[in-house]
Amino acid sequence: MKRSLFKFHGQEFRLALVMFFGTCGVLAILPFALWRLSQGQWLAGTLDAGLIAALAGLVWVAKRLGRIDEVARIMVVLTTIACLVLAQVNGSLIAYWCFPVLVSNLLLAGRSFGLAANLCLIAGLVMTTGLHADAAQRATFAITASLLTLYAYLYAVMTDKQRDKLESLATFDELTGAGNRRMMQIVLAEKFAHAMRYKLRYAVAVVDLDHFKVVNDTHGHEAGDEVLKQFVTLTQQVIRADDRLYRMGGEEFVLFLPHTELVDLVAFLDRLQGHLRSRLAGPSGPVTVSIGAAMIHDGDHAWNDWLARADEALFRAKREGRDRFCIAPVRAAPVGCGIVARDAA
Repeated sequence: MKRSLFKFHGQEFRLALVMFFGTCGVLAILPFALWRLSQGQWLAGTLDAGLIAALAGLVWVAKRLGRIDEVARIMVVLTTIACLVLAQVNGSLIAYWCFPVLVSNLLLAGRSFGLAANLCLIAGLVMTTGLHADAAQRATFAITASLLTLYAYLYAVMTDKQRDKLESLATFDELTGAGNRRMMQIVLAEKFAHAMRYKLRYAVAVVDLDHFKVVNDTHGHEAGDEVLKQFVTLTQQVIRADDRLYRMGGEEFVLFLPHTELVDLVAFLDRLQGHLRSRLAGPSGPVTVSIGAAMIHDGDHAWNDWLARADEALFRAKREGRDRFCIAPVRAAPVGCGIVARDAA
């Protein structure tokens, strides 16, 4: 889940870069294309116009079709080849254009792909006949272009690390590593719509650590934090690869259980409670959990309704003595009716 969500946010960032560099490229080249065509420089003007059309088309594809990775790489290849071709037409003027291309290559298509493109561009321009007045100018270009590539590469590394860190803080609970409330809302909203559309059997469970406040008040918050981390570790040992665990707040967690029938939900909750009951412990001894769960059904108008029914089932589990699970009725019914409950062993 972590990788897939990071990929989602990373794609949004990459789309912004594609649109930014593509738009800037179009706006920067357009005046030169118009001027060259007006001066009768048909070859150079036509090449500029073709590059403008290609960049505009790539931006459209990225925005409308979402093929951002492919577009970013094509844009890098296109601008790199354009610099090499235009160097044969416009001579030394192209050296100035290659510097923004060196930066955009590393930010657009990833460090490895961008670095390879930059090395090809620098080598090609160094070897282009007539582009440099003498050996000193050739060496100066090679060194300055290489330094710019190095600086841009280091910046790309630091940017990626900072973005990953910020995305992690924004979507994962820093203490336990479980998904946080924000991630839970995003995923449940998406999965609810998907389940309703395709009539899928999904379940959600709300888990509350019994008498957790006593642990904090008696042994301090550090002891409580250790219990929370232990709970997440133990729960992850039981859930399936597609199941998701989120910390909703305090000692309350939410489990998203896709492709789950009612009989499977009962068996899973029984197994989870048994696993936790024999292993989860604080400084004063075992720590139990109460669980409320709900299957998705047509009476739910939004994911909040689905989660609320699980929350109501959790309240019943607490009222009936804790250390047990309750499952909300599949069909609408008065609170407290038609709920399956399992007493503690």
